[in-house]
Amino acid sequence: MTKDRITYLDGEFTKYNEPVIDELVMHNALVHLESLSDSCYMLIVNNKKHYWHLTIHSKSGQANVVARVYEDNKVEKEG
Repeated sequence: MTKDRITYLDGEFTKYNEPVIDELVMHNALVHLESLSDSCYMLIVNNKKHYWHLTIHSKSGQANVVARVYEDNKVEKEG
């Protein structure tokens, strides 16, 4: 089984000097996506071992997050 992990892009940093995430993998996780403003979201991912908060934001205006729900390999709903 693949281990829970966060990997970062080499040499990529935000304007706050934080590393830029390349990939996040967590097993048996609860996920909560919350809009904080029209250009920023908070993604909370946790299981019994880890509790990670991630921010998703737009550099130039309104952030767009598109959710697609897949069931039986068919797109059921888009938002």
